[in-house]
Amino acid sequence: MKFLLYNQKKIALFLIISISFLMGIAIDIYVPSLPEISSYYHTSIKFAELSISLCLHGYGLGQIVLGILSDTYGRKRIFIFSSLLFLVASVLCTTVNGVFEFNSLRFIQGVAIAGLASGMRAIIVDLFSGLELKKMANYFALSWALGADCRTVYWC
Repeated sequence: MKFLLYNQKKIALFLIISISFLMGIAIDIYVPSLPEISSYYHTSIKFAELSISLCLHGYGLGQIVLGILSDTYGRKRIFIFSSLLFLVASVLCTTVNGVFEFNSLRFIQGVAIAGLASGMRAIIVDLFSGLELKKMANYFALSWALGADCRTVYWC
């Protein structure tokens, strides 16, 4: 039993770091391409920038809805659903021909990331307590902060 819990904690630590990078990548790595996106879709830069707002709105609304659903149906189901939803929306973003469809998929990406993030935060609280919980919460925040620095260095 103790070995199983240890393995779950190791997997949780890996996911903590991975998911926080994914949350930032959906915005940070995408921003430099906004002028090219507006050119590709033959639209103004405002509609390309709208995709960022829609992604963040999806992230905000998704936390409310998917957080409740993960408590109801289980974190694993929502985690898998959100991962697949993010993957499908990301692939479809590369194939759509209109800015409306693109922005809709960006909203869906935000919802999917919210499912991953809210589920990950809940998993941290489920698996850890006391000082370990504080450490894991710090790892989550630290990997988010370092991820932004790494992404910024990559693009500079």
